[in-house]
Amino acid sequence: MTQLSDEEILQSLRPIISRLVGADPEKIVPAGRLGQDLGFAGDDVSDLVVDIHKTFGVDLSEIDSDRYFPGEDTFFSLWPLQKFFGLKSRLDHDQYDQIHVTDLVEAIQRGSWKAR
Repeated sequence: MTQLSDEEILQSLRPIISRLVGADPEKIVPAGRLGQDLGFAGDDVSDLVVDIHKTFGVDLSEIDSDRYFPGEDTFFSLWPLQKFFGLKSRLDHDQYDQIHVTDLVEAIQRGSWKAR
């Protein structure tokens, strides 16, 4: 099997990410942060892991979504207050470690999240 280049992996990841979180495919760049820039929450990660496995045959189930993303239940429980007070509606990703698109590309190249 021929190893895919980073650019080929990125081109295959763009439609997956776009479909999951509605991000513009052109805004999905290697330095993009899944949470802060692209809007991923914890529940989106499980769908991403499944799609990556289907597309690349790589198991990234070791990703600890609680370490990197707030759960979607956090958003939905705070949403009425945010709307009422006119607060920004994005989840606060600053308190979480970040995963960049390039981290996914590298993990796919390695065949595992573990070595990260």
